[in-house]
Amino acid sequence: MKTPDSYAAHRRRTARAPRYGCAPPKFDGAPGFSMGRAGRSLSALTGATLLERSVAGAIVRVCREAGFDSAEVSASLGSTTGAVFTRGTAPWPAVEFTHLRGSVSSASGENPRVHLEGEVVDVAGDVHSGVLAAGANLVAVTFELFIRRS
Repeated sequence: MKTPDSYAAHRRRTARAPRYGCAPPKFDGAPGFSMGRAGRSLSALTGATLLERSVAGAIVRVCREAGFDSAEVSASLGSTTGAVFTRGTAPWPAVEFTHLRGSVSSASGENPRVHLEGEVVDVAGDVHSGVLAAGANLVAVTFELFIRRS
C-alpha cells in the first residue's frame, strides 16, 4: 500500500506536460476569472467572485477585461441557480449548462447586447433548452467559457 507521500512522489516523477493547442489558462490577476489566449479567442473560467452575477453579466465582464467589444460564445460548461429562458424555466435549485452559444456586442459600452441560447440538465436529469432571459441565470459555482472576438 502506497502512503500519500510516496504517491505524491510518484505523480511528480511521472507527470507529463499537458497537451493543449495553446497554453492552459492562467490566473491573470483580475478577480473572478482566469484566461488563456489563443490569437483572437480566449478561454475563461469565472469563479466565486462572480457569484450572484448573471451568466451574461459574467461574459460581458470577461469581454471587457480582454478588450473584446464584440464576441461569439461558442462553448461552455457551468452551473447556475436555476435556468430562466424566454419561454420557460428549468426547476430550481440548480442546473448544469451543457451547451451555450451566442453573441455579445457593444461590450465596452454602457448598454452591451447579449444573446445566448443554452441547454441545461436539472437535478432530476431532465434536459431543457432555449434563449436565456436577460439578467437571469446567476452563476452558482463556476462557469467555463470559450469566447472568440468577432
